[in-house]
Amino acid sequence: MKVGLLFGSFNPIHQGHIDIANYFATNTDLKEVWLVVSPQNPFKTKLKLLSPQIRLALVDMALQNEPNLKSCDIELAMPTPSYTIDTLHLLGKQYVNHKFNIIMGTDNLEKIETWKEYEQILSDFKLLVYPRKGHSGETYKDHPNIQLANSEFIEISATEIREKIKRKENSGMIPEMVWDMIMDKKYYQ
Repeated sequence: MKVGLLFGSFNPIHQGHIDIANYFATNTDLKEVWLVVSPQNPFKTKLKLLSPQIRLALVDMALQNEPNLKSCDIELAMPTPSYTIDTLHLLGKQYVNHKFNIIMGTDNLEKIETWKEYEQILSDFKLLVYPRKGHSGETYKDHPNIQLANSEFIEISATEIREKIKRKENSGMIPEMVWDMIMDKKYYQ
């Protein structure tokens, strides 16, 4: 089975994440897209995060009515910070009949050379890349394992969303059940 992997802190999960995952689940040959909750991104070490278990629970809640999307908690049991190549190796051992594709934005594609063992990622995995404002991904546009999406996505800042949460302003960018849980538990406030 072909599975797309969308890695993220999901701090918190928002409609932008869901829209991107659904786009690739319905416009490619992927059977599912898994949202891989990263406990600690090596490039975002100063970011204040809710616990990985809470973020995973919010992702699960957000995906309840999304049949082609599911959460993936594999990185929660791995050493932090988590590195994509290590996660891919572990997933390959656990799911030998699956073929994994990585979903990322052009912003991450432009800095892929800073990733651990990026050459292996580029040679062994297909990268499905969505546009991000101010980032073209031109350097890799002709790479045989990279497919650039032609769709436009709403640019959403998780920092901006957390600020709106502090002000209790629901902009509709967080699924309603997730918003209710955030308000009830006073996350990000």
